[in-house]
Amino acid sequence: MHNVHQTDFSAGSGNALQACVASVFDLGLEEVPNFVKKDNYLSAMQTWLAMRGLTFLKVPLLHGALSFPPGERTTCLLAGNSPRGDFRHVIVAETRGNGFHPLHDPHPDATFLRGDPTWAGFFVMNRPEL
Repeated sequence: MHNVHQTDFSAGSGNALQACVASVFDLGLEEVPNFVKKDNYLSAMQTWLAMRGLTFLKVPLLHGALSFPPGERTTCLLAGNSPRGDFRHVIVAETRGNGFHPLHDPHPDATFLRGDPTWAGFFVMNRPEL
């Protein structure tokens, strides 16, 4: 993974998600769409990932934690309140038991999230080998 930083800081429609996906997949920012500019960011993201044999599993969190430990440390996206205002922000994190360890904040001030994260997102193969 290489760290890609966001370039659009518009509250509620910036490109933190785009930068996080680019970071996780070792892509340039221009190689990943800014999903939040689409009518349905999650649908747009699923379509983009499907072309790569993947899907995005968005898991709601209770008090900032998973209801189950994933077993191994797993890189994921983590969303919650932005420390810069009343809007959401997304970072890259790693699972640690039921919790998380932040790995990369795409915002240059690197202050990650304010308070407990609200959801974690995992990249999962569409057709895993059985």
